[in-house]
Amino acid sequence: MFYQQADNHINKYTKNLKSMIGSTVQCNLGGPEKGEGILLKVGLDYCVLQCDEQVYYYPLHHIKGYTLIQKDDNSEENSNTEDNGNENNDNNKNLKCPIVVPGRRFVDVIDRLKGQKVQFNKGPSKIKGTVVGRDTHHIILEVNDEVLYVSKFHIQNMCWDYCNSNNNQQSHDDSKDDKNNDNNKNSSSTNDQENNDQKNNDQKNNDQENNDQENNDQKNNDQENNDQKNNDQENNDQENNDQKNNDQENNDQKNNDQENNDQENSDQKNNDQENNDQENNDQENNDQKNNDQENNSQRKNNMDQWWRWYDSLWEKQPRK
Repeated sequence: MFYQQADNHINKYTKNLKSMIGSTVQCNLGGPEKGEGILLKVGLDYCVLQCDEQVYYYPLHHIKGYTLIQKDDNSEENSNTEDNGNENNDNNKNLKCPIVVPGRRFVDVIDRLKGQKVQFNKGPSKIKGTVVGRDTHHIILEVNDEVLYVSKFHIQNMCWDYCNSNNNQQSHDDSKDDKNNDNNKNSSSTNDQENNDQKNNDQKNNDQENNDQENNDQKNNDQENNDQKNNDQENNDQENNDQKNNDQENNDQKNNDQENNDQENSDQKNNDQENNDQENNDQENNDQKNNDQENNSQRKNNMDQWWRWYDSLWEKQPRK
């Protein structure tokens, strides 16, 4: 069954891969970036695949799909016995215990390989160089005495060729052992024992360093998470304070507007009252004038009537 990666389903994608650890897996459909080998490890955002004599690290966001490959054990054993001679026995022993660089994330693996020679991608986009460091979006390589910034997003796979260095060291040791065997078998066996002890000590030291590095990576990640939480809390507090200040300003503005409206209403009422009083006074004055006018007219009429009456009396008296 061939599994294809769905958008925003990295967690489920990782869970499916973890169930295949130790099995033969093919990553991607084809092309130069296709990888087929034993799945050794699955990190948070990458997986480790042992392909022939190389160990490849595949970022999960660049794996378009993967499938579990079922192989016949008998045919595999026959092919191994026909293809591999005595000279490859040591390499097979190394492949049974491949060195996997520890790290929870792909960038943690890059940090551990600082100063080591690595290869990014395959085919025409292949890049070989020495890891110098990294920043937020790039891996920094030294290629032919030049500094090259490689985008992390465009790294489809990465391998650290530790087998070649081990093989060179082993061949050098073998040549020395052959000479020592010719001179003295006893000293050769002693040297072999010392070499084995040295290898065991180196392996223990490497395991201890790997454990220490993983612990440090975990502490750093926890510290970053705590710092992020503190920053988020401070931002939330700042937003809450800003919201409270805005609410207070809005309430103050509403209160001021209400006071202004009340003041305007009061002023309007006072103006209306004054206008009404003025109208009433004007009406009273007009009424008073009308009454005075009527009274004057009445008096004049009365006076005219009296004079007419008086004149009539005067005319009625006899003349002498």
